[in-house]
Amino acid sequence: MRNRYSRAFYAMASTVAVTTVVGLTAAGAASASTTRAKPDITPPCGANCITIYNEKYGPGFVLDNHKTRKRVGNKLELFAASNSDSAEDFAPLYEGTVDDFYDIGLVSAKLAYNYGDDTAYMLEWAPYGVNTGLCEGTGGAAHNGELVSLQVCGQNADTVWVIDSADADPNTGLEPQIAGTDTNFSDPQVLTTGGAPWLPSQPQLKTDRMKSFSAGVVYNTQLWFDPSVTPPGPVHRS
Repeated sequence: MRNRYSRAFYAMASTVAVTTVVGLTAAGAASASTTRAKPDITPPCGANCITIYNEKYGPGFVLDNHKTRKRVGNKLELFAASNSDSAEDFAPLYEGTVDDFYDIGLVSAKLAYNYGDDTAYMLEWAPYGVNTGLCEGTGGAAHNGELVSLQVCGQNADTVWVIDSADADPNTGLEPQIAGTDTNFSDPQVLTTGGAPWLPSQPQLKTDRMKSFSAGVVYNTQLWFDPSVTPPGPVHRS
């Protein structure tokens, strides 16, 4: 059965230039191909999917859907990278500016006012390249300790993330990812990993106030590989 998304979500596909193939140079594509984690996603997902990792733990630990459960609220974590684990298959679903997302009613006017020209995206769990309609998100407004889990794609700002390129690590290029539900624009809520991913019980990802050292570099637990770097092809739908 074809996944059902909100009307606004479908509107984005026809009204906004949001696919990540737009504007990617050959040099950028080559760079992206060398920075993806290996091993990463399953072969059926191929170029459609992307590996998301954190600066602190590196590409050996990647975004993972806990126990491969297809359900709203299932926790997202970091887990050892594997090219046979479909729990690690995530596909950039749509990408545009924050203003684009505001135009279709998914984010607030204040978010658009503060980050209007910045890139925003949704990231869908797509095991073996098959869409689920479930995206990386929060169950409500982002705040310190808000858990990150699978949420229905495109219903509201819960599954929208903003790439904060202005605060990228100057050495690695990895960037904070601001929650689309953020309301504190002086200290935005960003995607954060909570602890060592090699522990038997993997810590669930969360949002937390962005923190930086005195030199202005953001904490490495809050810096992530940019989902817009690698262009996805069309993801197969069931």
